Amino acid sequence: PESIDAAEFEPHPATSHLLWSAVRDHLRQISALPSLLRYTAAGVRRVRRSRRNRSGAAEPVKAPRSFMNHRLTNERRFATTSMPFAEVKQATRQLGCTINDLVLAMSAGAARELRLRYDGRSNERLVAMVPVCLDASPGRSAGNNFTQMAVALPADVDDPLHRVKHSHAAAVAAKQLHTLQGPE
Repeated sequence: PESIDAAEFEPHPATSHLLWSAVRDHLRQISALPSLLRYTAAGVRRVRRSRRNRSGAAEPVKAPRSFMNHRLTNERRFATTSMPFAEVKQATRQLGCTINDLVLAMSAGAARELRLRYDGRSNERLVAMVPVCLDASPGRSAGNNFTQMAVALPADVDDPLHRVKHSHAAAVAAKQLHTLQGPE
C-alpha cells in the first residue's frame, strides 16, 4: 500500500480559532432571533384568526394513546406491495382524491386492522406525521429540506370508501393548518 502524504490533511484548528468560531455562530443565531419571533407570532395570529372565523378546517389534531406508541428497534418488520400506476391514477380520478390521500386511507385501514387485532377496538383517529418538502426548486439535485404536518388518520372508519373521503378531508385540513402556521 502507498503511504499517505501528511500534507494532504488539514491541521487541527487551534482552540482559540474554534472558540471564536463558536462565538460568531452564537451571535449569528442570536441576531436571527427577532425575525424568528416575528415569524412565530405571525403564524400564531393566523391560526387564532382562522379559529375565530370558525372555518373549522384549521384545528390541530391530538394523538390518542396506543400500544403502537413505543420505541422502534432493529427487529421491526414491514411489508410492501406493488400496484399498477394506471390503476392508482384511475382510482384517484373516480374517488376525487390524490395518491397521498389513498396512501393515508390504506395506512388508516392497516392501523385499524392492527388495533383491532391487538386492542380489540379501533374507535379513535390516529395521527400520522406526513413529510412536506420545503424546497420545490426544479434544479435541486441533492439534499433534503422538509418539515412535517400532522394528519388525522381515520382508523375509526370501517368502510374503505368512507375512509378515503375522511383521509382526503383530513389532508386538506392539515394542509390549511400547515399553511397558516408557516412551513418553518
